[in-house]
Amino acid sequence: MTTDSKTQLLEWRTAAQRSFLRWPAGIALAVVIVTAANLSWSGDTGLSIGPIRLHLSDALCIFSCVLVATWPIWYVVTSRAVRSLPGPTVWRQLSACAGLFVLALLAAPRFTVDYRDYDSWSDTDRRDFTTTWVKRSLLETMQEPRFRLDELAWMQSNFSASYIPAQVYCPRRSTRFVPFFGVVRDDYVANALASGIGDEPGRQPPAAALSNAIARCKREGPQMLAAGDTKEAALMKGDVDRFFSLAMRESPPDGSVVLEDAMIPKPIMDRIEAVLKDDANRFDALENANASDFPGQVRRLRPLAVALALGRSGDAERLRKQP
Repeated sequence: MTTDSKTQLLEWRTAAQRSFLRWPAGIALAVVIVTAANLSWSGDTGLSIGPIRLHLSDALCIFSCVLVATWPIWYVVTSRAVRSLPGPTVWRQLSACAGLFVLALLAAPRFTVDYRDYDSWSDTDRRDFTTTWVKRSLLETMQEPRFRLDELAWMQSNFSASYIPAQVYCPRRSTRFVPFFGVVRDDYVANALASGIGDEPGRQPPAAALSNAIARCKREGPQMLAAGDTKEAALMKGDVDRFFSLAMRESPPDGSVVLEDAMIPKPIMDRIEAVLKDDANRFDALENANASDFPGQVRRLRPLAVALALGRSGDAERLRKQP
């Protein structure tokens, strides 16, 4: 290396160290390199930082956006300093970085970041609540700019029939998508009470926590149903096409129809009853075909029961293929 090259390198190094962007740009570059290497070696594994969870591909997208937002501005500022030219003010640099970050974020593929709430965990209140922030891709936004879906779940499980009423249902998941962004709120009450699973008194959840959870579900479950963004609300209105459209977007699609028999329109319910008389259908169409053998349990319909009853062979086939 010649003397001139060494001098230029030292000038670049000195000028680069004067810019406040050297740290975010350098860290973003390092993280992108390390994440890409780990992604190629070990695959798209999960990454947890306290209550925050994301995959390596998600981290790669986020820090790539930071790199795109900081590296060009850092380069321009450094090159002008080397040539003894005045550089942009700090506020202009920050504005340019913000603009580049927004553009990079909008152009990025889909990625998600989960945040799990561990704060509500006591003898009087137990919740398993996860919020997932979604960055939607440009293609996804063009195909479906907006989407709303609420999901309900029965509070009672096979292990809690002795102390949770069969009629109680809870909000399970809420999905809201707008152009480029979305949020999914996952509220898993049954899992929050799982540490006390069992019929024996000593294994049941604390009485106050159980009572508060039941009261919350009795209040918030009907509110979510009345909002009209659940498959159950569509079925109650007889909108079968919307019912199956929303059912296929749930996770899992072949879960329960969270409605009591009396809440389902009678013409549909009569056809469902006819289908269930065939034992070959009962075990596929019901979530718990043997419910009558266990005290406190009632049968739970699956969307497949509605598909078979209404002769919707295409929907039935798609539901049967669900893992």
